[in-house]
Amino acid sequence: AIALDSVRQNALWIDPKSIAQGLRSWKWPLYFLDFETFGPAIPKYPGTSPYQQIAFQFSCHVIEKIGAEPKHFEYLHSDSSDPRPAVARALAKVIGPKGSIVAYNKSVEQRAIEDLAARCSDVAVQLRKWKDRFVDPLPIIRNSVYAPEFRGSYSIKSVAPALLGKEFSYAEMDIGDGQAAQLGFARLLSGEVSAKEKSALKKSMLAYCAQDTLVMMKITAWLFAQLS
Repeated sequence: AIALDSVRQNALWIDPKSIAQGLRSWKWPLYFLDFETFGPAIPKYPGTSPYQQIAFQFSCHVIEKIGAEPKHFEYLHSDSSDPRPAVARALAKVIGPKGSIVAYNKSVEQRAIEDLAARCSDVAVQLRKWKDRFVDPLPIIRNSVYAPEFRGSYSIKSVAPALLGKEFSYAEMDIGDGQAAQLGFARLLSGEVSAKEKSALKKSMLAYCAQDTLVMMKITAWLFAQLS
C-alpha cells in the first residue's frame, strides 16, 4: 500500500521513527564492507566444493564518527593461488576491535567471513569475533523508505540512484554488477589478457567494489540526515 501511494503521488515516503529504531544498535566507527566472490563449478582450490563462493576481493570504507573524512581500504587478488589467505590477512589489518561492520544484505558478507576464518587459522579467532558486529541498511530501507524509482526493487543498484542521484548509478561502469566482476576475475587468471588489459581490468574491478561501499556509506549518511 505504501509503495502504491508513493508511485501514485510520485513522492518519496519516509518513516523517520523507524529509521531511528533501525540505526539504534549501530556503533562507531563504521566499517562499510563488501566482498566480491566467485563459485566455479569445478573446484579450483583444495578443500573447496562445486559452486562454493570464494572471496577474491574486498572494499572497506571506514568512518570514525559523523562528519569525519572516510578512509578507504581495498584488496584484489590477481594470481592463481587461493585468494582467501591474502584477503583474510589484508582485511584483518583494516577492521579494528570496536564499531559496527556495515554490509548491504549482510548474510553474504557473514558467510564470506566464516569461509575466510575456516581457511585461515592465524586470523580465524579475530574474524569470528566480527560475526555479531554486522549491521545492515537493507531492512531499514525496506521498513522505512520507498521511492517510485525503486520500481519494487530494494537492490542497492536501485536504491542508490533513487535516493542519492544519478551520479551513484552503476549503469555507465565498465564493471557494473557481481557477475561482471566474477567474469573479470576469471579473465585476470586466464593468462589471455595483455599487461595493459590486465591493468585496465583491475582498475575497473576495484572501482566497482569501491562503488558498493561508497554507496553504502552515502546511503547511511542519508538515513542519519532524515533524523535531524
